[in-house]
Formats: sequence, structure tokens, C-alpha cells
Amino acid sequence: LYHMLSACMYQKVAVLLRDERFLGERLSFLGWEKGITTHIKDCYHFRDAMELDATIDAEPVDVVAAILVKVGNFVAAFAEEASDVTDAAKALHLLGYALADMGRYSDATAQYKTSLRMVPKASSLAGTVLYSMSTVYLARHDHEKGLKNLKECLKVMNESSEPNVLYSEALMLKADALMTHCDYRGAVEFYDFALEKLFANSANNRVEIGIALGRKARLYQVMGELDKAYKTFDECQKWKEKMDESSCDLASAYNFMGDICVERGDKKEALQLFDRAYRMYEFHRSEAEETDIHIINGKTDALHDDAEGCSENFMLALATMRASQRTMFERTAYDLRIIARTYMDSGDEERAMETFKDCLKLTNENAEASLERSAALFDMGTMHLNMKQMDPALQCFQTALKIRIVKLGESPTVIDTLLKIGYLQRDVGQLEEAVSFVNKALELTERVYDASDERVGDVLYAVADIKLNVNENVEALAMFGECLEFRRRQHSRPHPHIAAALEGLGEVHMKNGTYDKSYQCLAEALDIRQATMEPDHPDIAACFHLIGMVARKGGDCERALHFLLDSLHIRKSLEDQGDTVKTLAEIGHVHRQLHDDMSALGCYEKCVEILKDCYGPFDERLVDIYLPLGHVKKQQGVMEEANEGHSGKKLLDAAKECYEKALKIAKKQLGDDHIKTGAAFRSLGLLQYEAKNYDEALEYLGTFVKIQDSNKVKNTADYILALLLIGDINRHNGRKDEASSAFASANHAFSYSKEVAKKYPGFRQILERRLSEENDSYAPVMPTGLFARITGELGRLGEEVKASSGGIKNEPDEVELRNSILLDD
Repeated sequence: LYHMLSACMYQKVAVLLRDERFLGERLSFLGWEKGITTHIKDCYHFRDAMELDATIDAEPVDVVAAILVKVGNFVAAFAEEASDVTDAAKALHLLGYALADMGRYSDATAQYKTSLRMVPKASSLAGTVLYSMSTVYLARHDHEKGLKNLKECLKVMNESSEPNVLYSEALMLKADALMTHCDYRGAVEFYDFALEKLFANSANNRVEIGIALGRKARLYQVMGELDKAYKTFDECQKWKEKMDESSCDLASAYNFMGDICVERGDKKEALQLFDRAYRMYEFHRSEAEETDIHIINGKTDALHDDAEGCSENFMLALATMRASQRTMFERTAYDLRIIARTYMDSGDEERAMETFKDCLKLTNENAEASLERSAALFDMGTMHLNMKQMDPALQCFQTALKIRIVKLGESPTVIDTLLKIGYLQRDVGQLEEAVSFVNKALELTERVYDASDERVGDVLYAVADIKLNVNENVEALAMFGECLEFRRRQHSRPHPHIAAALEGLGEVHMKNGTYDKSYQCLAEALDIRQATMEPDHPDIAACFHLIGMVARKGGDCERALHFLLDSLHIRKSLEDQGDTVKTLAEIGHVHRQLHDDMSALGCYEKCVEILKDCYGPFDERLVDIYLPLGHVKKQQGVMEEANEGHSGKKLLDAAKECYEKALKIAKKQLGDDHIKTGAAFRSLGLLQYEAKNYDEALEYLGTFVKIQDSNKVKNTADYILALLLIGDINRHNGRKDEASSAFASANHAFSYSKEVAKKYPGFRQILERRLSEENDSYAPVMPTGLFARITGELGRLGEEVKASSGGIKNEPDEVELRNSILLDD
């Protein structure tokens, strides 16, 4: 035969391999197993020879497949004696395997079915054939038939009196099939079952154990349980390395572990793992897929900030993906998502969005069940969030959550998604919805995690943080305290997690006005951070910043400047412009509190310059700078007018311009109902009130109150002040009922805010004054005589004319209160 192939006698070789007499003699002489194995090998040699000959017009695989089908027909008929039937069935199974290997799945299935009819249903061989049939159905993406055959296969193997060496393989294949069919929890069950069987005889199953661990780790990764995934990949890697294995399978484990490290933010470890994966793929270049090599190179380039190299490698990877897609574990969809994430992390939103969309197209068939799709939606939501596109971000997160709830139920991934949506709802001002989501996350945490699981502390912290942001300070204080106690039990030594909980408590105390307690918490947090971190760590800078804020609010401006300048030094050295602006603005607030308006002005103007240069003229952080910048200019304008200076109006106009810029940016970036949008309306309202433009002031202040009401933030100092001023304006305009309603609302809000009463005790006297004035105006002593009635009416008319012709008179303590509230903005 080999001489005939060397002489290119292909037609004669084909005739010989199809010849029944030749085949019969071969089987009789060599026996069934050796004879059919030899015949199949000859067919492979025939195919390889034809593929190397460019003059052959026929498709080599078609020619050889036709020969194998003909051989199968002969084998089925050749088995005359009962003893031959089992051997013939085995031969047909081998022929089916060869046809499947060539991609001729229909022909392979026909051979398997014939083989299956020839053996007892409960035999070990029947289980083997059913297993092979299942692999073919799954390769054809006919998952329904594949799972049906696997169910029958495992039933036969369990009932057979003979052990089947493929039993563990069948369990793993069932897990693979369930995974591809989006039955993730079922897949975990079968991987566990397979590993249990394999470990029972680990000495003889070392290779299979490594494979099973790798697949289970991938499943955890798809399910979003990254800690479990990394731990299982690590176990897989160690098992394989213990055998001195060198394979593409091990390279894949390194690659996936690197992806997890990237997601965790561990760049150094990721680079080491990607390097290991690349070297192993290169060592097995003939077996490795080009897609994997290109993607690893692209990810490595991205981590080295080589955008051009990254893009080039990803383009090559995308080209190979289009040529050949990998459906196992939705691998091509996963690869596309990783590419999109890498683009997103490097700031290339356009390419990231395009690649995310390609990923979603691949998962359309399982749109309501694919966890890979939910992961892509979650990442897309994160990108929309980074781009300040809140509505599409929320839509992506909510769709991802629906899939995860259905496929995972009560799980860490669902908890993480609930928290993410809670944070987003908080950021867009939907505070009630935010609290609802985080409360659900906390409820699930109690059922999903063990009481000692460190993630319980993480969830407690996240929920407390949102409670703090939505002004549920009592609950926030309790939960940060619970988080602190939990983390102290977890860590016997000082740990950054303990510092974070202390900082949370410090922030709540700061918000409550208990500055001494806040300082104690933050000072302890700083000690821990300085003992466990490098001196220029960004978390130390953040702690310095918080202590500076507390010191300023507590009136210790000297201490505030000390800590804030330390924070600024670190943040500038890290070239973190966003955080640098935060601290520089806080330093500006200290100077305002010290009545050093020029220094404050310099700080704020520098902040504006940095933000515009680095992030553009509509960055939302500009709102937090334009408002205090407007306050400084307003204060300068008022003082200038009081001193009869010539630039007072110009400064007040500049203040108005700052407030209007803040309002425009807040509405554009954050929405009409956001708290910061309300703050801009409030500032404009106060400015117009003091300028005696009462109609405009009423409109601005009324809008501010509506925004506060919609966000359920009703007990703050500026909310009470706005109601007080609205009452003053309505009384000035003769609308007594509206004025009384506003004063009553202000008094009601004040009575429910201990923090405001403690920080601004003068509020009580002012409110009592207003309510007393209202009572006097509504309970006059009616004159009895005609003259008295006439003079009474004339007196009231005179008061109305006097009120309408001049401005609203404010006592000095009221002016001081307004200024102090703005000072704390």
C-alpha cells in the first residue's frame, strides 16, 4: 500500500481499501480489532498523501469517508457468528470515531447506531457507543440530542455489571453539555461528581483530574465567582505541574488566571501569568490556536500601555475568530468580551462598544439564559457608567441581573449586581430604589455566605456606604459599626479593611456633626494605613483628606490645612488630577472659613483650570467648584457694596455666572432632579433674594425644594432655609396662606433634624420669630368703632404699601445664618 501511495496510484489504493475480499482477509488474518485499526490507519495515510498532492481534484476527506462508510456496511454484514457480533460492533464504533474525527458527523452517527443495535442495551460497550454518539451530537451543536444520549449513557454505565473507563469522562461531558446549554448549577453538580470518582483512584486519573479541575474553574469564572475560579485554576495548575505536564490546556489555565488578575487589578501577577501562557503556547505552536496567542499578546501590550501593539494583535485575533468560532463555554463570546474590556480600560470606548455588540450577537440564541451575555451586559453597563450615560447603564445592569437571578439564584454574583445597581441608582438620585437594591443584597448575603465569610464584611460596608449617601445616617452608623466588629474578628492585626470601616464610621459622625468621634475614628484608620501601606499610597492621601475635612467642619482650620496639604502632596505626586482637585477645593473651603477670600479664589480657579484641561468644560466635578467659587465672588460683591465700592455689581454678576455654569453642567451631566442640580438652583435663589429680585428667587428656591422633596432629603439646613425664605417672599407679596404654610413646613423639618439644631442653634429663634409674627397677623384685635375700623384698615394698607415698596428686612442673625450655611457648602 505504501509503495502504491509513493507511486501516486491513488485510484488503485481506493479500490483496494474498498475491496471486501481484501478487508475480509485482513480481518480474518489480523483479528477484528487489529484488522480494523490497521485499515483505518491506511485510510488516514491515503488521505494525507492526497492532501499533499496538488494535482488531485477530489476532496481527500470525501474519498476516504466514502471508503469508511463502505467498510462499515461490509463489517455489519460480515459478522455471521454470535461471537463476531460484539467484535463487529466494536469495529463499527472505531469507524464512527474515525469519521467523527474527519468532521463527518452524520456518517459517524450512522455507524454508532448500527453498532448500538448489535449489542445488549445494558452492556459496557453500549455505554461507550452512547458516549461517542453524544460527543458527535454536541459537536454538531445539537445539545438536546446530546444531553438525551448522555442521560441514557450514564444510565447504562450505572446499570452495567462491568465498570466503564469512560464513566468519569461521561460525567464531565454531561457537565460540559449542561454548561453549554446554560444549566450552570447542573454543570457544577456533574463536575463535582466526576472529580469525586476520579479522586477515588487518583493515581490512575491524574490527567483527567487536571482536565476536570480546569473545566470546573472555567465554569466558576463564567458564573462570576472569581475567587473560587482562581482557587480551582490554581489547584488545576499545581496538579498538572506535579506531573510535569506541558500542554495547551495548562497554557489556557494560566491565561484565564491572568484575566482574573486583571479584573482584580493585579497587573503584575497578570503579566507573569500571560507570559507563562504565551511561552507554553509557543512551545506547542502546532497545537495552539492562533486566536489565543494573538489575544495574550494584545492583553500584554495593553498592560504595558502599548495601544498600537494591542490593537494590532486584537485585529489579528478577530480575523481568526471570524474564520473559526469556539462554542464550548461560549469561548468566542468570552474572548470578544475580554477584548472589549481591554479597549474599555484603555479608554477606547468606540472599539469597546463595537466589540461588546459583537459579543452580544453571538449570544442572541440564549439571550435570556447566557451568563456570558450577562457578563458582557454588565461590562457594557460599567462603560456607560464611566461615560456618564446613566440610563443605558441602568438598562444593561438590570438586564444582566434578570439573567443572573434566573440562572444563578441566590449567589455572590447576584449580590454584586444588586450592589452595582444600588450604587448607580444612588448616583442618578433615585435614592429610594438604591436603598431597595442594597437591602436586597444584604438579605441575600445572610443566606448565601457563611457567617465568617469575609465577603459579609464587604457587603456590610457597601450597604452602609449607600445608606450614608442617601442620608440614612442612623442605619449607616449601625452597619459601619457592625462591619468594623466583623472585620476586627477577621483580622487579629491591623488591616486596611479595618481602616476602611473606621473611615466609614468617621464619615457618618462627620455628617452628624459629632466631630470629636469622627476624628477618633479617622485617626485610628490613619494609624492602620500608615502601618500597613507605603507612605505615598492613595488611601493614605484619602484618609488625610477626610481628617482635614473633619477638622475644618469642627472649626480647627490650622489642623485642617496641615492634613490637607499632606494629602495634596501625595495626590500631586501620584498625578491623580481628580483627587488633587478634591483636596485643593477643600483647602479653598478652609480659606473661605478663615475669610481669606483671595486664597480661596486662587484654589477654586486652579481647580477649574485642571478639570477643564484634563476632563473638558462639562465635567460634572466642575459643579462642586463653581458653586463655592460663586459663593466667594458673592461674598466679595456684598462686602464691596457695603463699603460703597465700584466693583460690587460686577462681582455679584460673576457669582451669578458661576452658579449658572454649575446649573447647566449639573442638568446636562446629572439630570434635572439631582441633588447637585438642586444646590445650583438654591444658590441662584439666595443670590436673587439678596438682590431683592423676589419673583426669580421664589422660582429658584421653589425648584430647589421640589428637588429635595423628590430625593427625600428634607431635613437639611439649606432646605429649612429655603422654606423660610419662600415664606418671607410670600408674606412680602401679601400671600399670607402660602407664607404660613412655608413657615410651618420649615419648622416641621427643623423639629426632625437634630443635626441642624445642634449645628445651627440660631435657627430655632428665627423660626419662633416667624411663627410668632404669623400668629400676630392672623389674630388681630378687631376695632369696634367706625373711626377705629377706618384707621385700622388704613394702617394695614400702609403696612402693605411699605412692604411692597421696599425689601424684606432681615435681622443680623438671619444674615449670619445664611452665610454660615453657604460656608459649609
